[in-house]
Formats: sequence, structure tokens, C-alpha cells
Amino acid sequence: MRKSINKKTKDNSEPAIIRLLRNPEFELNSWASKFFTDNIHIIGLGLTKSEIDLWWLITYRAYLLYTNRYDSKALIKNKIIFHDIKKDVDSDMKFTLENSAIEYEFHKIESLDNNEQFFSKYLEIADNINNI
Repeated sequence: MRKSINKKTKDNSEPAIIRLLRNPEFELNSWASKFFTDNIHIIGLGLTKSEIDLWWLITYRAYLLYTNRYDSKALIKNKIIFHDIKKDVDSDMKFTLENSAIEYEFHKIESLDNNEQFFSKYLEIADNINNI
């Protein structure tokens, strides 16, 4: 995944993801490129340490945005939204994601043991995404 995003050719010193953002006809056969090109809603994941590939994509995207390397700030226009379904806001996660250029949306439930509440929130989020 990292190799495909960062791959460089002899005639071009830009990473492949930058070439894709500059030229949408450039082929980059990697699901990871969606983190730079498409709006993404992260639902049902806790973004724990085990999801290291997602964290790498999130931090690399933030690095490109904040450093403006390769004029990437003008190229990366997509939104990534993390939907957190819990009893209380996870302020550490919110802080981390928002400082990584990821939107944090909190969805309150009354009980973590009630699967029906989770399912109901998933449907509500899906309906809201479909109405955008």
C-alpha cells in the first residue's frame, strides 16, 4: 500500500498519489488512493492500534496537507469523516482526528451492550450519507 502511494518514477520525483491528484487519468490501482480522492465515512471501526494501515493513510494525508508538499493543499479536496458511536465523546480521538484533518462526528447511544442501538445508529448514518 505504501509503495503504491509513494512510488516514484525516474522521470518524476513526485509520489504516485500526487500524480493521480494532478492527473485523474493516471492509473493508481490501490484502494488506498481513495483516502486522497474520494469522500470517506469511517463507520464501525474503533481506529485502534491494530488498524495501522488506516492510521498511516490518515497521518500521511495530514502530512501532505499541513506541509503543502508538492502543492498538495490545493490538490487534496476530499473529506474524511469518522463516525463515533458511543455513550460519551472520546475527546482524545476527536482531538487526534481533527488535528489530522479528519472530521469527527459523535453519535450518542445509551448502552454499549445494546446491539439494536448500534444498528439503529448505523442506519441513521447511512440515511444521512445517502441524502447528501
